[in-house]
Amino acid sequence: MISIIAHGDADGVCSAAIALTHFIEKGYTSEELNLYFSQPYTLCEVLNEVPNAELLVILDVSVNKKSVDKIINMYINGKFGNVVVIDHHESSLRFRCLFDGLIETNLSASQLTSMYFRVPSKLADYGAIADKFLLVQKQSEDYEQVELLRESLSYDTTDFDFKRSIAFALIFKKPSEIPELVRRANESVKHKNEILKIVEANVVHCHGFVFIDAREVEVSGVASSVAGTLSTKYRLPVFLLFRNKDTTVLCARAIREIDINLNEVVKTVGVGGGHKCAASCRVKDEMTVEKIIDTLDKAINKKVVV
Repeated sequence: MISIIAHGDADGVCSAAIALTHFIEKGYTSEELNLYFSQPYTLCEVLNEVPNAELLVILDVSVNKKSVDKIINMYINGKFGNVVVIDHHESSLRFRCLFDGLIETNLSASQLTSMYFRVPSKLADYGAIADKFLLVQKQSEDYEQVELLRESLSYDTTDFDFKRSIAFALIFKKPSEIPELVRRANESVKHKNEILKIVEANVVHCHGFVFIDAREVEVSGVASSVAGTLSTKYRLPVFLLFRNKDTTVLCARAIREIDINLNEVVKTVGVGGGHKCAASCRVKDEMTVEKIIDTLDKAINKKVVV
């Protein structure tokens, strides 16, 4: 039995599909391959759901001391025969010597997964395009395929059965060849455009960044896309505060030309992380909107950079 935990974005799903390809080629059946999805801040909870397995593979999910301690404890107690971690987030770098796998920040998780399992795949390019490690023309077929995948996954971020089915389907098909994926992508685009109009009414221009309190708006699934779109529009870092079930989340996006490290900035207000231009966190319970804005202002204007 193999258990895989992947991030639920396009890079994570592509990474999962590449790993599944490897294990299927090794003779494993789909029934022997358990696939779960997680955010960095839910990894410990997801680990509790994973059954005993000969191998645990974690893909595109950054690890921290708490989750690493839990993984090691589970390994020692025999829950997993071995553990492989493949990731490209800065916060995982300090743990790169503890597990098998690849932890590097200069490639996408899908590219690293392709390298580790020695599975050449167009999916490695798709994941890299999605996470902007590979830049292509918007008119290219690869970009269009990636946008379909990204939009379909944002339709309902908690529909893990759909993500699981897509990871298996991508082994054999392009995103455009999966009817339900295309349907969800089209619906997601419509929904995102509607949300953009609502969210822009709540924009607050701060000193060097834009803050949006969208806790009263249903933005789950499109938060990162909306924040990215507005960052491009305003040419500033954008911080979007929203609710995801019982959790308050801060999603941060910035264009590459901005000299800021969002991975470090978001950690000043909560638990999480990400990359230089894209990060998110679960906001600490005691943080009010005023306190969040003040904390972000101090972090940004002290130049939290690479």
